[in-house]
Amino acid sequence: MCDFYNKINSKFLWLVVSIPSILSLSMILINPSSAENAWIMGLSKQRLLVLLIPALCILFCFILFFLHFAASEIYKKLSLHFRRFYSAYGLLSGILSFWVFTFLFVFLFVYQFFIKTNIGSLTQSLGALVPNLCAYIDRLWAILILIAF
Repeated sequence: MCDFYNKINSKFLWLVVSIPSILSLSMILINPSSAENAWIMGLSKQRLLVLLIPALCILFCFILFFLHFAASEIYKKLSLHFRRFYSAYGLLSGILSFWVFTFLFVFLFVYQFFIKTNIGSLTQSLGALVPNLCAYIDRLWAILILIAF
């Protein structure tokens, strides 16, 4: 019975892992690029490069999901390799993931609620680079969320 649940969990783990990537992809596509920078499908070259990160993550997750059904031996070899790598560095990986998530979440929280709401006053005190910096952070917001997860 436990083996049955492990098989189900390993199959759908990749679908669950792809959810933040799908959300990140949709957040990138929601914001339109400026008309003078539009290149393909109304997106600028920079936006397409940023779009590539969650798209590759989604592709990787779906390949492993379908590989589990189509070629289970190859999937077992790959999962054994991942398990061996992460079991050797499991504690380090867990600590690093925790701190990366914590710092990115705090940065995104502070940016969203304190910096973005006071752009006008920050521009007067810090200069004209603040709106440009905030525009770049708004564009990379989805990727930062993907990294945090």
